[in-house]
Amino acid sequence: MKDFLKSVLEALVIINVIAWAIPILEEIKIDRMVSVDGIVIKSRAIDDSLLTSQGVVVNIDQASVKVKYEVHQQVYENEIETGWLDGVRKTGNELRNFYYEGRPVSVWINPEKPNEARLDRENTSFVLPELFLFVLLVVSVFYIFGAKNNSSS
Repeated sequence: MKDFLKSVLEALVIINVIAWAIPILEEIKIDRMVSVDGIVIKSRAIDDSLLTSQGVVVNIDQASVKVKYEVHQQVYENEIETGWLDGVRKTGNELRNFYYEGRPVSVWINPEKPNEARLDRENTSFVLPELFLFVLLVVSVFYIFGAKNNSSS
């Protein structure tokens, strides 16, 4: 059992490194974004279910917001899907009501690729790494206490 837990711990350490690298790289990308003035052209709530390849049904409750903005005298129209407002998870209807047609908004863009846009700079991709970290801690506790119990026997 101890060897099995050791193998699981080794795999979890590798998974944690990868899982944490993704949001950190996303954070670096977000930090490089700049704000431009935009206007909402259209918004709609998305309330749907998605069946994943693992057979899990995931509820999608967010908004699709079409915005128009200008960068270096070139006008862009971009449809952005979001479920967040100021770092807080909101329903699609709440977001649709907030992002009403004609509302002025700040659009965060990648200066090198202005068609890459977001409505906020919140990085919401830390959920999965936190879950993996929790699993790593639980397995570590079992490994440590299991090793102590085996050595005392």
